[in-house]
Amino acid sequence: MWFIWKDFVKWYLNTYIVTSKRIVHSHGVLQPERQSTPLDNVKQVGMDLDTAWGFLLRYGTVHIYLVGGDFIMENIPDPRAMKDLIDGIIEKIRASKPKEQKPPMPGIPQVEEVIVGLAKAKEPPPLENADEKYILRRPEGRLGPRRTFGGILHIPCEVRYLSGEYTVKYIQRSRYVFYRQILVPILALCILLPLSFYIPSTSTPFVSSHLTQWWIIMGTIITLLVLSIGIIFTNYADDVYILSNKRMFDIQRRFIFFFENHRELEYKNIKDIKVIVPNVLQRLLDIGDVYVDISGAPTLILPTVDHPFFVLDKINEIKTHAAKAEGLKKDNDLKKELHDWFGKVVTSLVDSTQMKGAPNLENMDLLEAMGVANELGFQVNVFGEEPSTRPEIPPGRVMHQNPPPGTVIQPGGEIQVVLSRRATTADLMEF
Repeated sequence: MWFIWKDFVKWYLNTYIVTSKRIVHSHGVLQPERQSTPLDNVKQVGMDLDTAWGFLLRYGTVHIYLVGGDFIMENIPDPRAMKDLIDGIIEKIRASKPKEQKPPMPGIPQVEEVIVGLAKAKEPPPLENADEKYILRRPEGRLGPRRTFGGILHIPCEVRYLSGEYTVKYIQRSRYVFYRQILVPILALCILLPLSFYIPSTSTPFVSSHLTQWWIIMGTIITLLVLSIGIIFTNYADDVYILSNKRMFDIQRRFIFFFENHRELEYKNIKDIKVIVPNVLQRLLDIGDVYVDISGAPTLILPTVDHPFFVLDKINEIKTHAAKAEGLKKDNDLKKELHDWFGKVVTSLVDSTQMKGAPNLENMDLLEAMGVANELGFQVNVFGEEPSTRPEIPPGRVMHQNPPPGTVIQPGGEIQVVLSRRATTADLMEF
């Protein structure tokens, strides 16, 4: 009964419903919760087989990177098929979206240039991307550091990035630490390796009578020393600090792939950063400890790193960049709204106050001339008639207009026209 209540019911009620527009996550027994995530704000979808059981039984995690957030679906059977399904839905949503229309413009180049200049978005100076030199081994996987561990084993890091996060810098501990740790095994190997061959050659009675045991013991010791050197080097190479554009990570791997531990913090929680150089030798070698004080958490220490003051400046640079990027994003959103508003207002003002030229009404009949003038906001007034002596101009056509075509007129202005009439005998006698 306890299994049914604790595990089965909880598993049965934990469901993900994928529709054509959103994903609904429902879970909980006594206090049920429901979360709805629209798919029109998805930037990328990643999947991962997190555990050994998940790899064997083919279940894992689907990570949906949203604009300004993340949504994680855990313990999903066949996560690759789920990723492909969500990718297909996202493509359909993007294809059905109408293209974003540009704000209206008044048609005056000088005014348009001013509006576009005021609305131009500002971008913070970009940070370097430390992952550009590394190969993306799993494009369909979840986002994370591209640097692998374990040497030729290429073990991926267990850190998972959030939406819009990328690696800015990898910080390795100083080589001074590696030299200090490997000094004793190297010295022991340099001493024992020649001795293992020299002593049997001296024909000492004790060694000669136990030669097989001697080779086994010395071979074991030398093999252990070589392995210890390899483990020390691997642990040193895999003990790194990662600075992303959003968080800091202290990665600690032990024994190649048996253990990984990492600690993370957000830049906004940093209270203070200081550097301590313990001794004169480390000062000469430009080695020190970087202490990162955190609000409500133990201090994060980056011990014995090269160029500690450069590391301090880099952390402050990324911290300032993150705050500046957030402020610029708000300013750019406001500029976009003002761009649309100003475009509509200025276009409306220009259309309502723009001076227009008189149209060419000659050779049109009166009704046609009045229609053309009304479309431009002008009125037509018949000033008089004139006999037409040309057979191609029938009676009732505009022969002259005042003001002439192209003359600028105020909206609602008047155009006087002279119409043609049939010429009489008296008119012909005058000609």
